[in-house]
Amino acid sequence: MNILWPDMHLNLTKGMAKAFNLLGHTMVIPSKDYTIKHYPPKQFSQNVWNTTWTQEKAEKELDAKNILVLNKQEILDLKPEIIFITSFESQFEILNEIWPILGNQSKLACYSGNDYWDGAYPFDIIKNYLVADYTGYLIAQKYKINHLYYKPWIDYNKCSFIETTDNPSIGVYIHNYENNFPHDYQNFLFLKQSTPYVNYDLHDASTHSQVLEAQNKNSATLHLKRLEGYGIAIIESMARGRPVFLHREQSINKSLTQWSIENLTALYFSTYEEYNAKLKAFLESKDYRHYFQKNTASMIRQIINNDIETEKLGNFLNSLV
Repeated sequence: MNILWPDMHLNLTKGMAKAFNLLGHTMVIPSKDYTIKHYPPKQFSQNVWNTTWTQEKAEKELDAKNILVLNKQEILDLKPEIIFITSFESQFEILNEIWPILGNQSKLACYSGNDYWDGAYPFDIIKNYLVADYTGYLIAQKYKINHLYYKPWIDYNKCSFIETTDNPSIGVYIHNYENNFPHDYQNFLFLKQSTPYVNYDLHDASTHSQVLEAQNKNSATLHLKRLEGYGIAIIESMARGRPVFLHREQSINKSLTQWSIENLTALYFSTYEEYNAKLKAFLESKDYRHYFQKNTASMIRQIINNDIETEKLGNFLNSLV
């Protein structure tokens, strides 16, 4: 089965390609030769999808062979059995250029790993929802949309747990942090200035391999970001054996609470004083820190099981309406 999946998040797309491959499906990605005609309203990001893909680049960067990189006409000629809208921004191009032509031959579905609002997707048209965030799950239930509450594939080989570490350094892995989340970034700077005894290793423009290397070096992760639906960076940090510090109130009704478990994989805080106390306890006790790091790596693999989630995904793809 050919599945159109416009790339909006590299690590997510990598994981979906692996899951599709296990299920015997081919992922179709719009190529750099695809000319986008329809963009979201100007108050939203104009990044419809990644527009740099070639066949050679996709096979190399996604580390997968079940990939077809096609322009618009090639997509229309192929007639993918399933067409995915992979973000709020990509729906305008899909619904205006692809779906009107292939609607009688293909199934349409949307994906969300973000905290989208009620009304972000037109459920009078879209009847299938692959959702990784809790807000989307509640919306799918409200509108009685055929849906799967799904935990995307995690590459536990690349995100392997190598060893414990005593490095007094905390990693921060939020892309374009200052520009995309200015309020949270200012709060991060306050915490940084208030805890001068620890080094903060900020990666807001690094490659995935650079982030994985940094995660192994740093002792833990601070993820201060109120707009978070699924949180792949959080999960990958845990897979590396690095627990995550999270703001308690920002985490309410988020999917991440399923695997961000107090004193097992995560440390929550509401105030600077609570953060400071938990950070000091974590850094000052070697036994506690090593136990926490080992337990984090073990727990996340139990909570997010790739085999189980891929089986659920296969059933969902076979039951689209």
